[in-house]
Amino acid sequence: MIRKTVKNRFISAMLVLCLLLVFVMPSEIKAATYTGQETMQTLMGTRVGRYQLNYTGNTNHYTWWKGGKIDTCTIYNDLGGNYTNSSVATLSSSTATSKIKYAYLVWQTRAKQGATDPIWFVAPGEHAGFIYPEYAINDWRVDTVNYSWAYKSMYCMAADVTSIVQNAGYGDYAVCNIPYHNWGDYGDDGGGESPGSWQLIVVEEDESFPIRAVKLDMGAKFYMSTDFGSQLELGNGLKSKSAGAVTGQVFFGASNASVNAPMNENVSTYTDSGGLLGQVISNTTYASGLYKNGTLINGRDYQNGCIRMDLSDINSNMGNNANHINLTVGNDSWTTSFLLGMSVDIAYPEFAGTQSTIVNSSTDVTVNGTFENTASTADTGIYDGRLVVNLDSGLVPKSATAVVNGTHSIVGAISGNTVTFSGAEVASMMNGSKISYTVECSTNNSGKTVFQNDAGFHGYLRADGTNTGYCIDKMWTAASSAVPKYSVTIEAGDGIESVSGGGDYTYGSRVTAGAVVKQGCHWTGWTGSYSTSNKDYNFAMPSHNVTLRANAETNSYTIIFHPNDGAEQSHIDDMTVTYDDIISLPGIITGAGTDAYVKYTLDGVNITEQVVSGAIALDAQGRLVQDAEPQADKKAYASVFRGWSLEDGKTDFEPQWEFGNELKVSDIVETAGMTSQNGATITLYAVWDDCPWIDATHLYYTLEQAQSGFITDTEILSHMTAYDREDGSPIEPGFHDDGTSFSIPDYAPTDFTQFMHEGACSENLTVVDSSGSMYSKQIMVYVVDTTPVAVKPEGTTRFINEYYYNQPYELGGLEDDSIWKTDPEYVAVIQEAFDNLRNDTPQEVYHFTHEQILEMKEFVYEHGIGNSKEPDALTRFYDEFMMPNKVE
Repeated sequence: MIRKTVKNRFISAMLVLCLLLVFVMPSEIKAATYTGQETMQTLMGTRVGRYQLNYTGNTNHYTWWKGGKIDTCTIYNDLGGNYTNSSVATLSSSTATSKIKYAYLVWQTRAKQGATDPIWFVAPGEHAGFIYPEYAINDWRVDTVNYSWAYKSMYCMAADVTSIVQNAGYGDYAVCNIPYHNWGDYGDDGGGESPGSWQLIVVEEDESFPIRAVKLDMGAKFYMSTDFGSQLELGNGLKSKSAGAVTGQVFFGASNASVNAPMNENVSTYTDSGGLLGQVISNTTYASGLYKNGTLINGRDYQNGCIRMDLSDINSNMGNNANHINLTVGNDSWTTSFLLGMSVDIAYPEFAGTQSTIVNSSTDVTVNGTFENTASTADTGIYDGRLVVNLDSGLVPKSATAVVNGTHSIVGAISGNTVTFSGAEVASMMNGSKISYTVECSTNNSGKTVFQNDAGFHGYLRADGTNTGYCIDKMWTAASSAVPKYSVTIEAGDGIESVSGGGDYTYGSRVTAGAVVKQGCHWTGWTGSYSTSNKDYNFAMPSHNVTLRANAETNSYTIIFHPNDGAEQSHIDDMTVTYDDIISLPGIITGAGTDAYVKYTLDGVNITEQVVSGAIALDAQGRLVQDAEPQADKKAYASVFRGWSLEDGKTDFEPQWEFGNELKVSDIVETAGMTSQNGATITLYAVWDDCPWIDATHLYYTLEQAQSGFITDTEILSHMTAYDREDGSPIEPGFHDDGTSFSIPDYAPTDFTQFMHEGACSENLTVVDSSGSMYSKQIMVYVVDTTPVAVKPEGTTRFINEYYYNQPYELGGLEDDSIWKTDPEYVAVIQEAFDNLRNDTPQEVYHFTHEQILEMKEFVYEHGIGNSKEPDALTRFYDEFMMPNKVE
């Protein structure tokens, strides 16, 4: 309903009427007073389109003749306030997509001034204004038998309110101040009702409606128990359609004396020559009020016998090829007719066709379509036609072409977002005609979430060979939509090897942006349309282009230096570097001749800490100093610094990186397996070439060997071993290709061949490793004269028994320093022998013949006993003489 604020605004609205209100001024006042004749005039001439009728309305006031007198006038005031009289009714849409094409406001009263005075019209949204009648007509009531009385009675007024209703749309409407009649005014004292009612009648348009001819007449004819009606001439060669069921609508409105008497609507269709084609009883109303298809929609007049209105659908076939249609309304009392109208299906083409929107890329869209007239009736279609393609605001047409009936190629006219195909090839589209069109478009990146396109064929209707002269908008329509594509641009920033995910994507689709970070760099995030730290970033494609930049930074590292079994005399600072840097690794010399790191070995033993701490003192030649006199045979050697290695290479002889040369930090980082680690610490260890050393002892040779030249440097070195940690052990005697050697540099054969008797000679053994470090060790070589010398034995060799063993030397015993008395092992053995003799329990018993004893003496003479002549003489003696003669 209209909000009550309208009441309070009435007076102020009147003051600013020229600024705020919509006026409809009368274009022509037409009042007819035809005595005894039907008075009709056209309210809306024939209109052709996809139309149908709709209406609403209400009653502001009425009076009624009862028992020879007139009832007091009943006045409604739905809006309240200072309105004279008012009522409200709702105009509802027939479909969800229907639109108002035409609108007429019609009102009735018995007051004479109704033909000229304005009423007050309030539209939804409280838009209000005066409406003057553009049309006015009244009936003339007369005694048709005796002609004893005659007077003016009912007035019906109308105005075109199309622009107001189109702007306001569907909703609640109100009409105020319909003049009402006071009995006795103007000498019109006849009986009957005095209604003050109004109706808002609209023609709706919708693409789902069939094509119809619509016409609306108004009249003020007074009938006495006589059916009333009108003939609807379609005109301009229009006929109801020639194939299929002809459907439509009928509309009538009247003031009727009977409260509950039925009023039947009858429709008859005729040919040009007057032949009856069809007849339909459409509906019946049983009481006063406003009806649709016999259903009451506003019952203020119910039981009061004032206004009857009915809008009825006709779904059965009214008759084909008809251009004369009669609407007759049955009546059993007196009636004044006000409104008669009809909408009827007319011949029209049947169309087949589609439209498609194809998104090729973020900048390219193709709109395709086909249109074909498939009408089954002869020579039915469109003349002076044109095909119009309406493109979405997000598209800009670049080119438009069409092919008509498979042979004629035409170019469409582009105007903004509209493409029109016209000309002789398109103008006449009768049965079987076909058009295929293609519109190439670019996008304007306007943030659209969907492209909505449509096409329509517009032109004049040709029905069954007759040019009707009626232009039909949207005779055929097709529509299509597509989700637009937008571009994703992905840029590789610093530290990025490659990126992925760029391209064109439809709105709402999923996009995954990815990046591959260069070696030695770490990910920092995406910038641009979005900012995020997620490297594999997933998002829904928005309705705009997206630019993303992948960013990374070069990894930084800290290199620290480790003396690796050496000692730090001065510090080598850490190095802060990046993956792409080129650096030079430091040596161990920091300046002023001071070694930063040192390492000392003595005969292969690391003595660095003792040297650095001062626990071991060295002279300039590296000799150990003790009690101020250098020890000649104790020399420490400084290890040679070779370069730097990681932990797994710190014991190798060859460093992984030399010092002083330029090298890439990336080589160090990759070797360390820390390419992807930002801020990592890498430790480099000093690689040393330690001095080699020699294991050696003094040697003894016979004079005979010395004089014969047997004692060579090779012979001497064969009894020694040279070691080197880095070059492998042992270092064989001689000079080698890798620069190592093991030799006696000052050796001369005459050192030994010159010996005439026993003596000794020193030799300096020297080993050199591949880095040139040298180590020497001196040994003594002794020469012994082994020529037999006759020696007169001292004392007497004899057997001794237990008795004499226990006697002093003076009484036949052993001397006090005899080994048999002083050595515990010897004492134990001889004591065991005495026990065995005493107890007759020998450990072993041997039996020799005389001849064997002689052979044993001969063996001793030739080979000696023990190791005097031959090292294995004793073993051979036992095996040959003792073992075979052992008594078991």
